[in-house]
Amino acid sequence: MAKNRTPSVPNRGQISSEVLFYAQKPGATLWLTDQGMVFDRIAPAAGGGLGRGHSVSRVIFLGARKDAQASALDTAGHRVSYFYGSDEAEWRTDIPTSRVVIYRNLYDGIDLKVYGNEREVEYDWIVRPGADPARIRFGIKGDRPASLDSAGNLVVGTSQSGLRILRPASYQVLDGRKCGTVPSCTAACSACPCKQIIEVV
Repeated sequence: MAKNRTPSVPNRGQISSEVLFYAQKPGATLWLTDQGMVFDRIAPAAGGGLGRGHSVSRVIFLGARKDAQASALDTAGHRVSYFYGSDEAEWRTDIPTSRVVIYRNLYDGIDLKVYGNEREVEYDWIVRPGADPARIRFGIKGDRPASLDSAGNLVVGTSQSGLRILRPASYQVLDGRKCGTVPSCTAACSACPCKQIIEVV
């Protein structure tokens, strides 16, 4: 499964300095910043007209540590280069890519691991023993309305064009095995990952 993950590219000066990593998918780009995740999607024109526009949604880390560091995990098998203009000083070459990006200590005792494929972005909240999962908070900001569907998933936009943030599932990892799956993160799972999936629709 890991081999099918969309590679993430670190920012080595080829794009805006506020971006830490980014991943490009068909019709969408995921930008990872120190403030959250930005989904930039090609969307159908408003009112069903011809042409296409952009729809931007942001998942903002609320109350997160300002000194949290993002780094690459699980190196992918290829590198990328960017050649802008004729000035070689502006070129960025042989940039390694990775299948996973991790924000370490985004909240006290809590890491965030981000990865995905062409249709989904998954992220795991890694809650270490003694840390409080209630610290995890995020806000949604975008140009489309947000609502809960009947299954408890958060839908940003519409079911035909937008994001669907699936209801989280939490579990413990003991001796390398997942166990104790529960429907949501609570204080009872304070030594567990909490998995969430964002579908790009």
